[in-house]
Amino acid sequence: MSLFTLVARSQASAVFYPGNAFEAKCALPDGRLISLVYRSNYQAGFEVPLPTFFYVEAIGEAPNLKDASEAFYGAALETTTVMAFVVNADLGHLEVELVFDCSPDKNEHEFRQTYVPNVPVLHVPGRPISPELVRDFFALVTDHPHRTRLQRAITQYGEALRRWTSGHGLVCLAHLYMGVEALTKACLWSHLQTTGMSQDQLGAAWNVDLKRLDSEVRRRLIFQEDDDCFKAARGVSDKFEHGYGDFLEMHEPAARVVVKVAAYLRKAIIGLSGADANLSAALLGHPYAEPRGPFRLIKHISGTLVGPANKLAAKDRSYPAFKWTSGVKEVSIDQGGRYAFAPEETLTAEFGEGVSLNARDFQVWDNQLVAPKD
Repeated sequence: MSLFTLVARSQASAVFYPGNAFEAKCALPDGRLISLVYRSNYQAGFEVPLPTFFYVEAIGEAPNLKDASEAFYGAALETTTVMAFVVNADLGHLEVELVFDCSPDKNEHEFRQTYVPNVPVLHVPGRPISPELVRDFFALVTDHPHRTRLQRAITQYGEALRRWTSGHGLVCLAHLYMGVEALTKACLWSHLQTTGMSQDQLGAAWNVDLKRLDSEVRRRLIFQEDDDCFKAARGVSDKFEHGYGDFLEMHEPAARVVVKVAAYLRKAIIGLSGADANLSAALLGHPYAEPRGPFRLIKHISGTLVGPANKLAAKDRSYPAFKWTSGVKEVSIDQGGRYAFAPEETLTAEFGEGVSLNARDFQVWDNQLVAPKD
């Protein structure tokens, strides 16, 4: 066995603030222990360091570079999924950039680097990753008797976070309801243990046939008897999964309940994990209460083009448009201790000769899934 290092990174919607990191020991399926260290990378030149990307360094023993790549990456993904659940934010798709032999007793070392493009920093997420919360919750999941089911539910929640943007409510709901289904048996077993009942006794107490017990566990224990939300989520999930529903008709009920479903599932996972009152309050309170999907600000300029219709575009262009570049002008940490930034927009008109735009407005909004207003 040799000692290997793996480095993977992503664009995340939450950051480790300067000086913070999360370190953990992770057991591979064959019992090997590897060390994982998570940090955010920073760029100088601003009032405070500018976060550029999220990354993990994994170090451990492996027989060869291929095994290190696959095993270390799998462990990093699983831990990142739990971390994303803790901070309720998408941490991006980890891409392996480096894997190399770092054995101190060798003079020749296997090495592989994969090209990972450097994406320009256009915005700065303010949500902090708390190493303490990640550590405490990670320990609960790792030692939990129903770890496999908890991890499945957390993974489905993470898949929803990765798509948590406007217009994707249907796919998010499908993943969330799969998380509900993954958690059902664990919730049932926990409830039986707490009450001291058998399944037959619980069925009698709830006045339901045993064939319907799983459904009733979801309605009562996960959806907290919110019948409207439960029925809508189950109905949309069944239609989506089995392919018998009209997609256009499913979007409205999905958008109506998806935020609620995420909250119910996350609260159920936290409750089942055995988190105490303080940890639960921290995970469910500010700033982690609201899901945070991929960070992308939508910007648009609108107004009225003035000029003949057949000459709106510049001679070497197909359409009238601006050459638009965006970046970060300033970055700071505000009085509340959170990252704040000012964007920089440069628009160069590529219109036909004599054509102008009477600008009406310039708008920016956060492209996140939100609950519809009543």
